[in-house]
Amino acid sequence: MHDVLFEKVIPTTEQIDELFQLLNGRTHQISHKHDVSYDRHKEFVSTNPYRDWFLLRMGGELIGSVYITTENTVGVNINSPVDDRIVSTIVEFVKSNFEPLEAIPSVRSAAFAINVPPTNKHLIDSLTSLGSELAQLTFYLPK
Repeated sequence: MHDVLFEKVIPTTEQIDELFQLLNGRTHQISHKHDVSYDRHKEFVSTNPYRDWFLLRMGGELIGSVYITTENTVGVNINSPVDDRIVSTIVEFVKSNFEPLEAIPSVRSAAFAINVPPTNKHLIDSLTSLGSELAQLTFYLPK
């Protein structure tokens, strides 16, 4: 049985350190593509930029984080092998504890969405097996 503990990011110094460790250990990335200094990371976390943010622990081990934004997106960052049951637990936690904010045309959808790097095949497969629907593909224009 996978018991995932969701620890709310307050943030404490220990949580800032753990989030920095997770950030630097990511295999799959979307917005974070370069090294960030610890001071810059600390400043970012201290501004509490998300609607809600949680560290994920399993068996006492830090395995990742999840955040919910005011744009109804959910960030899932797992630094251990992605397991369907862990992803299912995260999805159920979000659905049970949060309601999507009201839709604003061209700003946010009426449903929660998870952005997934195309290289993260395990997370894509897990979300697909849970019945999640592919909504869009996003491309960055060349510089």
